[in-house]
Formats: sequence, C-alpha cells, structure tokens
Amino acid sequence: ERYSRRGPTSEMLGRLQVLADERAAAAEALALQRQADANKWQQLYQDCHAKLEEARRENRAAISRAQHAEAQLQHYREKRAADEAGDRQMGLELERLRSANRSLQSRLSRTIESVFVMEADQAQLHAELGQSEVERERFAERLAE
Repeated sequence: ERYSRRGPTSEMLGRLQVLADERAAAAEALALQRQADANKWQQLYQDCHAKLEEARRENRAAISRAQHAEAQLQHYREKRAADEAGDRQMGLELERLRSANRSLQSRLSRTIESVFVMEADQAQLHAELGQSEVERERFAERLAE
C-alpha cells in the first residue's frame, strides 16, 4: 500500500522504469545494429574471400599460360639454334662444293687446252705426214725415172 500511492518514490520508480525501458530499447536497438553490422561485415568478408579465390584462380591460370609460353619460347630457341647449326653446316658444305666446283672447272679448262694442243699437234702431224707422203711419192717418181 505504501508503494501504490503516488508520491516522490513512486514517481521516481516510474521514471526509473521509463529509463530502464528506454535503456532496454536502446540496448536492443544497439544489439540489432551490431547484428546488422556483423552481418554486413560477414558479407563483406565472404565477398572479399570470393574475390581473393577468383584472383588466385586467375593468377594460377596466368602462371600456367606464362609457363606454357616460356616452354614454347624455349622450344623455338632450341629449334632456331638447331636451324642455325644446320645453316652453318649447309654453308660449310656449300663452300666445300664451290671449292670442288672451282677445282673441277680448272681441271676441265686445262683438259680442254690440252685437247686443243693435241688437235693442233695432230693437225701438224697430219700436215707433216701429208708432206712426207708427197715427198716420198716425188722421191719414188725420181727413182722410177
């Protein structure tokens, strides 16, 4: 009965109750806000984690492509080195063949010159033989006379 009457104590209790209710409402609002913030941060974390995983996948794919390109480049370098070695070998072989060709051309020229000399000698011998034949016939005619 003492508390039911309206007086400073009950008024104070009423105010305390209002303050407690306001505080409880503020605490509940703060808890809801914190939960919303936690949900937002959780979503941000999940988004960042997904982006990180995507970036890792892209990075692995880029590394794989780079490794493949490096392997192709090494293959082409080795092929080019082999081609260059083959070109050098073919160049040496070509020079050897050119040298052999020059040697054969020189021998052919000397042989042709020798043939011309032999033909000239043969023509001279035929001429001399023909002249000897004529002289022998004349000599035979003189003897016969």
